[in-house]
Amino acid sequence: MSRVTSLLAGTGRADLALALALLVVGLVDVLTVSYRASVLAAVVAVTLQTLPIVWRRSHPLWMVVLGVAGVGVEVSSGAAYGDVAGNLAVLVVIFSTARWAEGTQRRVAAALIAAGVLAHVGSQGLADPGILFANILVIGVGGLGLWWIGSALRAGAARDRDSAAATARAVEAERRAIARDLHDVVGHALAGISLTAGAAQQQAGSRDPEMGEALQLISTLSRDASSDVRHLVGLLRESGDDLPDGPQPQLASIPALVERARSTGLQVSMTERGEPRPAPPGWQLAVVRVVQEGLTNVLRHAPGARAEVTLDWGRDQLTVTVTDDGGRGAAPGGSSRGDVTATTDTGGHGLVGLRERVGLYGGVLTTEASADGFTLTARIPFS
Repeated sequence: MSRVTSLLAGTGRADLALALALLVVGLVDVLTVSYRASVLAAVVAVTLQTLPIVWRRSHPLWMVVLGVAGVGVEVSSGAAYGDVAGNLAVLVVIFSTARWAEGTQRRVAAALIAAGVLAHVGSQGLADPGILFANILVIGVGGLGLWWIGSALRAGAARDRDSAAATARAVEAERRAIARDLHDVVGHALAGISLTAGAAQQQAGSRDPEMGEALQLISTLSRDASSDVRHLVGLLRESGDDLPDGPQPQLASIPALVERARSTGLQVSMTERGEPRPAPPGWQLAVVRVVQEGLTNVLRHAPGARAEVTLDWGRDQLTVTVTDDGGRGAAPGGSSRGDVTATTDTGGHGLVGLRERVGLYGGVLTTEASADGFTLTARIPFS
């Protein structure tokens, strides 16, 4: 059941519309041409070669495997499926594989496509020069061109991600430098003002009530300003802040955050249990940051992993969990997590600000790493 949920989570409206359009065109072609050896076999072939295109971004290898299975049905039954609909489906599969498949999956999918194309062309007969030339022109030349375009787009997207990551690192370094300056210079100066004003107030005593009140006001204002500086330093220390500028995000923004992670290629699903309840903006922001940090860590430290975000509304608290299955980049015991440790009591620099934010609302943030993956959990009470 979880496998089916993962597959469905990777679909998009545009891809669904494309797959259904190709399926309809193919079915019309099958049902209106009388030379088919088996209408049922042709319908099965059409369905297998078109409908899996809905997963072309999230599961390109599945798309290719099912498409080649459709070719196998086509060849074994003699129900040759070609014409415009068949060629369009093949071209979409070629482009999608070049654009979104990676690593070993990309090489396996390319080999399967080549075998499927040869079987597809052979099933239509090599004796007819017209059909053979049309297949070579459309599938051969067109397919190679679309493979090149898809590969170029994939490389461009990789460069954009690398550039964005470099920019984010530069911004993060500047944020930390500002945080150090605020803490070491402004924070210490305000603390000194507060202490000096408090000492002067005690010396003034009852001799000069107005001066004592003024010094007390200075001491209070400087303490408040020092607290604000500490709060700003904590915010500046947080990492992984990729949400847009503007109003602070609330719980309603979590699905968009998950979808944004999914658009980068991460296989992620979201589950919400229980009855949501109203909460103040700061509390909601803490929940959003937990989800954001969890997904960011999966993208950084477990490429290829499958992740799941769970919001469990209990009677007294909300439990937020971000889990992954380790992926191809995680080592047993979580050693590839970099700044994230495998204990439930400590965390790296990337989680310090998040743990402090959750703690402001009486919550607890824990992490757990194992050979099966990684789990980030926050339990935040409502009161």
